[in-house]
Amino acid sequence: MEIKKLNIIISLGLVAIVGILIAQLMWTKQAYNLEDRKFNQKVNIALMEVVDKMTEGKASFTENPVQIIANDYYVVNINNEFHPAVLEHYLKTEFTRFQINTDYVYALYNCHSDQMMYGKYMTSHQEEPSEKVIQFPKHKNLTYYFSIRFPDKTTYLISSLRFWYLLTFALIIILLVYVYSIYTIIQQKKFSELQRDFINNMTHEFKTPLSSILLASEALNKQDVVQENSKLKHIRQLLLIKALS
Repeated sequence: MEIKKLNIIISLGLVAIVGILIAQLMWTKQAYNLEDRKFNQKVNIALMEVVDKMTEGKASFTENPVQIIANDYYVVNINNEFHPAVLEHYLKTEFTRFQINTDYVYALYNCHSDQMMYGKYMTSHQEEPSEKVIQFPKHKNLTYYFSIRFPDKTTYLISSLRFWYLLTFALIIILLVYVYSIYTIIQQKKFSELQRDFINNMTHEFKTPLSSILLASEALNKQDVVQENSKLKHIRQLLLIKALS
């Protein structure tokens, strides 16, 4: 009964920890998706502010001038000529105001050469990356626009969720420790059963010849010759005591 209860407790504990770990992984994924949406919203609002300041609020758009082409790639329609230095200034200002603290790179469309003109890699580090190759495909339906990429967006989002990942890692460690503890308990239980079986077998092996000796001693004691001879009686007692010891 005790072994059955122990197995039930072990199974319930393992199921509980695995369930908590799965729930934690699901919450972490949801937190990442939420952080991704928040990042996109902040970038969208910041770029809208950039458009508003560069056009002085005079430009009118039939649709949102900020288009999310890919997870880390945005195209912003200005609908008017602009200077790269002015764009860089407003990007720095608005991204700082909305606390978008990750590296980004932008490029401008040159309508004279009909191609994207690389702008600048904006980074919070002292040294700018020299070997990064950023692709900026041309947009067919716009004339005055710029594109912006966040090459380290995934790393940035993960770093903002350090607590969630640390908690998940701690739960994994707890699960491993629990499994190792259960394994140790099962091994100790096996060793205990082997030891008990060994002791029982040895006890049985010792009891068998002792029983035979006791029976022979009792049979010998009933003999008249032994009863009448004190020396034989004494020898029988010494043999019996030595056998029992």
